[in-house]
Amino acid sequence: MCGFIGILESIWIYNRDYVNDLFSRNRFGPKDIIITIRSILRDREYGNLFENLLIFTDAVGMMEKHFKSNEVILYQLRSELSNLHNRGIYERTVVSLPSDEIMATPVSRGDLKVEVEVSKPLIVAGEQFSVFVNVTNPFEKPVIIYSVETMIPSELVSINEMGNSSEKEIGVAEGFATIDRDYLRKGIKPMPYILQPDDRICKQIVLKTRGKRWDWLAFTPVRLILEIQVRYGVDYRTHLDTVKTELDIQVGLKAIMVGAIFGGILGGFVRMWSD
Repeated sequence: MCGFIGILESIWIYNRDYVNDLFSRNRFGPKDIIITIRSILRDREYGNLFENLLIFTDAVGMMEKHFKSNEVILYQLRSELSNLHNRGIYERTVVSLPSDEIMATPVSRGDLKVEVEVSKPLIVAGEQFSVFVNVTNPFEKPVIIYSVETMIPSELVSINEMGNSSEKEIGVAEGFATIDRDYLRKGIKPMPYILQPDDRICKQIVLKTRGKRWDWLAFTPVRLILEIQVRYGVDYRTHLDTVKTELDIQVGLKAIMVGAIFGGILGGFVRMWSD
């Protein structure tokens, strides 16, 4: 039972009580399952309920691999999903056909609108700071946002959503939004979500300089470059946009003051010894 509740929390993190109630009333039994599914699909609030299950289990990805030699089945699935998309549900679920990879894209849409801002005008060694990545959908059709991430320079470490340093992890720092917090608290990778035309989402990447507690005293000012990548889907294809931002990291006032004090003390001892 505990395992079952854990699965509910993982898949339906926001709708756990509703789904648990359906199971407890045996609404998914052989006699009622079709009626229940149709009822849920018609419900405005819970119409996307089963989409989380499809994404969590990667059901569409497995179907694409299994039926890649029988494209007509995938085409039929895409047509049925299109009807759901027109009703405003299952918009994060798309089906790719093998022929899509061969055919030229019918429209060259250009890039997403991606803007980067830093939380502080002055970034100081030893202190956390945030990089905000604002993604706007400039197209006339919905876009699926899969991830916002950046390679971490060797001078920096990323801070996860719970405020813990991931200094031992090398490579990639992922951005998170407010809607991702419940997933991250449970250690679950946030699910893709959709940006309607002109919609905007902000992803936050939290960083700080690498090193132990007092290493900021010996920090040398440096300029770093972050290459931030946004992976998204549109026109039944996956795309990747990259935007660059520069970070100037300075030595803090505390480090300057401590350095001046120790320098003065050391200079006093030198003068005493020289006398």
